Amino acid sequence: MPKRVESVNFRSMEIAGLTYPRFASLLFTTLILVAHLFAQEGYRTLFHTISDLGSQGYRWGMVMRFGFLAFGLSVVAGVFADGFEWRTFPLGLYGASVAMTGIFCAKPFLDRGQSFSAVEDRLHSFFATLAGIAFCIGMAMQVLYSGSIGEGALHLLFLAAVTAISIAFGLNRNFRGLIQRGLYLVSLLWFGWFFSP
Repeated sequence: MPKRVESVNFRSMEIAGLTYPRFASLLFTTLILVAHLFAQEGYRTLFHTISDLGSQGYRWGMVMRFGFLAFGLSVVAGVFADGFEWRTFPLGLYGASVAMTGIFCAKPFLDRGQSFSAVEDRLHSFFATLAGIAFCIGMAMQVLYSGSIGEGALHLLFLAAVTAISIAFGLNRNFRGLIQRGLYLVSLLWFGWFFSP
């Protein structure tokens, strides 16, 4: 008689020996770097955002759009494979929102008179904003569910950094690319190495 499996614990779900947050973070970082390799003339890292790498009409935009989709869906799959919990639900919403930014693209970053969908651009902005809000709520949930004061303080420090950089991104129009990269660095560092699924 075959052995009966009592339960499967997805908490230790690993992909290529990595937990899903670390796998998703490394995958996303790799695809962002690859998208930079294909950046066309006129793209400036200091001024242009990562969303611009996947913008409408952009020749190599499919690389970054795939990056948004792959990262977002990896996060959603990992969150739900672990089982539904209020503690991680906002991060699942974050993943779904990031994936949607890979479907709905930003307007072209270089004004060459080409036509584009303003509705798609607004949807991209909506989902990017929703992703940021959901991520911050997810970080706050980790503060509340921390196992120790030190762990909670670490999550709170990352949350404060993400919030401050997000505010700077919204207020500064001159160096948005640089600021956004700082935001991604801090966010992916927390998600990949300090968040415990």
